[in-house]
Amino acid sequence: MLATVRDIAIILLAVETIVFFLVLIVLGWQGYRLVKLFQSKAEEFSGLGRGIMESAKGTADTAGETATRVKGSADFLSDTVVTPVIRVVSAASGARGFVSALFRLSGSSKNGGKR
Repeated sequence: MLATVRDIAIILLAVETIVFFLVLIVLGWQGYRLVKLFQSKAEEFSGLGRGIMESAKGTADTAGETATRVKGSADFLSDTVVTPVIRVVSAASGARGFVSALFRLSGSSKNGGKR
């Protein structure tokens, strides 16, 4: 009787060991598939990141070109509009000051130097 129980226990341990190794093999296979899935998703995200970086580089290049054009436009306006207007206003102000000084001098001689 004891030999029979021992033989059944040995058989059960052998079956349990086989099941354990089968489960271990399945878990290993699932781990391998998970690693492969992570690799493919990492490559996908890496490609997406490269696309975003290229788009951002293109946007930055366009912004740089726009800034250069705006600077050129501002320089053009400064040279063709603002500087001549400043010169005209300056000349008019100088002429007004001259006329004002001229009339002050002529007015002071008529009043005997009094205002």
